[in-house]
Amino acid sequence: MKLQFKRPITMRRQILVLFVLLMLIPFILLVLIADIIFTTHAQNDLKTIYNSNVTEMANSLDTLFTNATDLTLFPLTEDSMRTYLTIPSSNPDFLRKKQKSSNIRNLIPYGYREGILSIGLYREDGDYIITDNTVKYTETDYENVRKHDLLPFWYFPADEQSIFLLRHFRNPTNFSEYAGYIKLRLSLSYVTSKMSNHLQNEETSYFLITPNNALLIEVNTGQSDTLYQKFSFTYEELKQKAESGQPSTIQNNCIISQHLLSNGLILYSIAAPHIISEVRHAFWPSMLMASTAVMLLSFMLSFYFSKKITIPLETLGEKMTNLTTGNFSSRADIEGCQEISMLTDRFNNMAGQLEILYNKVYLGELKLKQSQLDVLETQINPHFLYNTLDTIYWMAKLGETEKVSLMVSNLSQMMQMTLSAKTKDKVTLFDELKHLTCYIVIQDIRHNGKILFDVKCNDDIKGFQVLSFLLQPLVENALHHGLSSYSNGIIHVHIYRSGNDLIYEVANNGTPINPDEITTLLNSGKPALKGFALKNIIERLQLRYGEPYSLTYFLDGDFSVFRINQPIEGDENDDKNTDC
Repeated sequence: MKLQFKRPITMRRQILVLFVLLMLIPFILLVLIADIIFTTHAQNDLKTIYNSNVTEMANSLDTLFTNATDLTLFPLTEDSMRTYLTIPSSNPDFLRKKQKSSNIRNLIPYGYREGILSIGLYREDGDYIITDNTVKYTETDYENVRKHDLLPFWYFPADEQSIFLLRHFRNPTNFSEYAGYIKLRLSLSYVTSKMSNHLQNEETSYFLITPNNALLIEVNTGQSDTLYQKFSFTYEELKQKAESGQPSTIQNNCIISQHLLSNGLILYSIAAPHIISEVRHAFWPSMLMASTAVMLLSFMLSFYFSKKITIPLETLGEKMTNLTTGNFSSRADIEGCQEISMLTDRFNNMAGQLEILYNKVYLGELKLKQSQLDVLETQINPHFLYNTLDTIYWMAKLGETEKVSLMVSNLSQMMQMTLSAKTKDKVTLFDELKHLTCYIVIQDIRHNGKILFDVKCNDDIKGFQVLSFLLQPLVENALHHGLSSYSNGIIHVHIYRSGNDLIYEVANNGTPINPDEITTLLNSGKPALKGFALKNIIERLQLRYGEPYSLTYFLDGDFSVFRINQPIEGDENDDKNTDC
């Protein structure tokens, strides 16, 4: 009799059961003792709520003040302002640079304009650009800003509905010199509106006080004056609470929350006492609703967390499967517990080691092939350059200056295309034809128009990517070997598409060569000048695309034809003129 084992319970089901138990048991106990501890919890919750509210309002104000602080450095990053600050006033271009920076408000980024009423930008020599007279520097301003050196300085005048920010900055191109000053005026009413956007309720009042205990802003909810006089906190008291990280406190049945802002101001709120009693009265109905909600939530959360624990393991398994298929770049980016992180790190280390080995072996071979391609290409270009320069030399010696000028112009364009393609071995067919056309112009001058060149290519294939500089060596081969003893030769260049291949055919009516002789020459492993360019063309094609792509030779009537086939790659749909 064979023993039969039951299928083990999955980890996900175990987690589901455990999580439901862990949720339900504490909740039942919590309901039993909730009435005893409610008051304390309610107070703590309310303190957290109002502290969060003040923090949210403070963050909003800090964003405004931080943007203003960042804006004081904007003249050092914006070209026209920086030039205005650093260019000598004796420079003839000074007034134009100043005029370019005069509309200073429009130069600053849009997101940094919030609350900014006026801006003043001052050079060290006293010249300035201001939006209005409210931001003119006073002697007190210069004393304060120099006292704080390069740090921003805020001050809050009691008799104005504005906040001012000053800063002194150095020349970004010479830190031993100062570049100038900036003065910003912020709208106090705008700050008030920002505070109003975060009001908690009608029973909460908000106050903004300065380091000298002056009340800068109060958001009046009907009783703010009474609350402010009732508590009369000093700046130092509130600052000490804020810096110590002390959360909201309850005094005289009121909740007080405070926050120290980045520019030295302190924001604090006072919540009226009847909020606590109202929340208490709403507790029991809420508890009844919560009991039902927790029952449902426990099942939902248990399902969620079970997936959260098991899915990383499943994901790691999938990554391992990818690794077995040869995808050595596969990496796991899984967040989870310490054990999951340890498994993930070890998997990534293993995959990394495998990828290193893969790169050393396989990619090393690819790099070797690429280096061979580069060497072959550099072997072709100097060969043509030598022949062309030799032609130009003899033309110049014969005094044919116009022809020399035309040949040099075309050679210049060919060299420009050659140098621009040095970092890649592929160009568009359009550029390849342009390169060939320049070569044909040079050879036409050299042979006094006795050779007829005929190039045919449809415009719809000129955007294809092709190996660079294949056509010119073929035409050069036809000239030097096929038509070397002919005075009225013809060279046909025909480029067309055949299925998924692009075909080059270069035909000449010169002295025909026995196909067997060409085959023997190209298959010979010995280096030789004759057939050198053709061998390089074959090697480049086969290194790039493999054995099926090569160069073939055949006779068509009176014409000797060399044919190249290469796969079609890319199509930029270029429709341009190839004349040089």
